[in-house]
Amino acid sequence: MRKFIGLGSVVALLLAFAGASADAADFYKGKTIRIITGGSAGGGYDTHTRLVAASINKYIPGNPQIIVQNMTAGSGVSAGNHVYFKAKQDGTVLLQINRDAVTKPIIGLKLAQYDPAKFQWIGSPASYSANAYAIYIRNEVPYKSLVAMRNAKKKVKFGNRGSLLIPLVKEGLGANIQVINGYKGKEITLAIERGELDGGGTSYSNIIRKTPHWLKKPVVRIIVQYGHKKRLPALSHVPTAQELAQTPDDLALVKFGESVLTLGYPFAAPPGTPKKRVDILRKAFEATMKDPKYIKSVKKAKLEYTPQTGQDLQNKVDEAAGTEKKVIKRYLSLTGEAGAVTQ
Repeated sequence: MRKFIGLGSVVALLLAFAGASADAADFYKGKTIRIITGGSAGGGYDTHTRLVAASINKYIPGNPQIIVQNMTAGSGVSAGNHVYFKAKQDGTVLLQINRDAVTKPIIGLKLAQYDPAKFQWIGSPASYSANAYAIYIRNEVPYKSLVAMRNAKKKVKFGNRGSLLIPLVKEGLGANIQVINGYKGKEITLAIERGELDGGGTSYSNIIRKTPHWLKKPVVRIIVQYGHKKRLPALSHVPTAQELAQTPDDLALVKFGESVLTLGYPFAAPPGTPKKRVDILRKAFEATMKDPKYIKSVKKAKLEYTPQTGQDLQNKVDEAAGTEKKVIKRYLSLTGEAGAVTQ
């Protein structure tokens, strides 16, 4: 038997919704929302953050001002710590955190003091379903594939800005490489073009957007793609990391390492943010993702547009947090990521 909602109930619901909107407008009117990003200026994280910041305020009652603050130390770890422990938890601060930094506490990095499962996830402009993390080598390097690099007589020098995936090229896929940490911003790009480094890794969309000449000349060759079981159509000639794993244990390690890629460019609110304001921010984020002007700006910037909700992110973070201890233990024994953080 069907149940019908009476007119009085409908009116009550509408009044409650209107009241909540009015309360939000009263709170946010004249306020400023800070979005703190762990990304460096001009990079993929920073660009996504600024595009969201340019549109989201019109979907928040009261139309608050939005400003973006870069906090790049520790490859996003400092931003995570700051928002988790020091930022106001009233809905006026958001975090856009580097996806790798989400798993740092899970693997035991002491400097990462936040609990990623307790952040209140707002959403992400991308899910990596139309992107991949590309491992590339300079075109002059004689090895044409990762398989060939397994038997390299001399270690191939890879620069790293803090990605969890670069070490897995060596430890999970068996390539004879030397990982050199500590690079910032555009330093790896310059080092590749000067011939000081042999290889590195970044998102495929970043290469297309920032250094398209790398593939046209070519300056580099992409030899591995992380983030997918099946090859991305645009990289149909490039094997996935899962294809290249040699044992079941290696495959488990690769899957854990690449799991964070599907978080895309995640936004979150601090743990104590009131639920009503979290709901407002989530709805505003989802509305922004549907905004024609925003979509046009994302496509113009040649960025991935595959949005996901805050609940989607929460589910993925919970899954990563539940990774088998033996997989994490092996990861730590191979990479030592829990003992230090790259700057």
